[in-house]
Order: sequence, then C-alpha cells, then structure tokens
Amino acid sequence: ADAADIATNVVKGFGLEISELARVNDVLALSASSTNQNILEMAAAFRDSAPLASDLGLTVEDTAAMMGALAGAGVKANVAGTSLKIGLQRLLVPTGGVLDTFQRLGVGLAEFRNAAGGLDVSGLMSALRGAGMDARDAIDIFGAEAGTRMKVLVDAMHDGQGGVAALAAQFKEAGGAAGQMAAVQQQ
Repeated sequence: ADAADIATNVVKGFGLEISELARVNDVLALSASSTNQNILEMAAAFRDSAPLASDLGLTVEDTAAMMGALAGAGVKANVAGTSLKIGLQRLLVPTGGVLDTFQRLGVGLAEFRNAAGGLDVSGLMSALRGAGMDARDAIDIFGAEAGTRMKVLVDAMHDGQGGVAALAAQFKEAGGAAGQMAAVQQQ
C-alpha cells in the first residue's frame, strides 16, 4: 500500500470528506516521525479502529495520539487498532460488571456521554487514571484482550511529550507536515 492509499483509507474510515486528505496526510506524517510506529503500522491500527473511534467522536488526531502512546509501549499495528476497538466497544455497550467497576472507582460513565451518542474518551481515561485504575480494573472494564493495552492509554493520558494529550495537541497543529517532510527527503 502506498501513502495515498493509506491516507484515503483513513479518510474513509473516519467518514471524512476527501477534502480532508491533506489534513490526514499531515497527521500520518507527523505521527510516523514523532512516535514509535511507521505508516504501515498506523494503517493497520486505523483500519481496525477508525470507524468506531469516529462514531464515538474521536478525531484522527486523537486516535493517532492513542496509537502513538500504544506504539511507545510496543503495541502496534492491528494489535493496537483491535485493542482500541475492543476497549471502545466495551465503553459503548457496558455490561453490569463494567458498570460495577466504574461505580467502585467513583467514575460515572454517563457523565462522559454526549447527546450525539459520542463519548469524551480522553476525559473518561483521565478520570480513570485519577481514580487509580489498576490492571484488574482495566481488565474488568476493557476485557481480557484489551484491558492491559487500554491501561497503557489511561496511564499515558498526561505523560509529558509522549502522552496522549500532548501528542493530540501536536497532531492538531500538523498542518504542512507531509509537505515539509517531502521537501527534506528531496534535498
């Protein structure tokens, strides 16, 4: 797959207009150059997570930041994308056990839902971190397959330069990154 095909797939996965292609290219370029993942690994991660992430209100930048944080812990490609997808699914349709764990932690899941059916995922993860979510809690909430990987995200919400919040802010300012990288490569 070439970079244009990957970016187009991300645009479609997020349900964006093709006019957003330059923005997506910039985010992919900056993410590949500033996190521990390459374009092909990001393509696999986005393929598995983009539709649900978009439905819940996550942006390309937010999702790329989450993938970057996971990549920093060695979780990449389809493993990262599948983990995020499963974790988000468990938040979208929580079981009684998930709700019990939220209650025990003192975090109200309903507080993070919006009228459009989306979810303030970053706010929720920050609240879980503040509540002291441990590995057992993460497995109870996000499931056996995704739990420990989602804990990486919860723990990385505000971890300096490599944290999800910092990466998302950086990626939201990615305008022109792909063009700058291409110019450097041509020199």
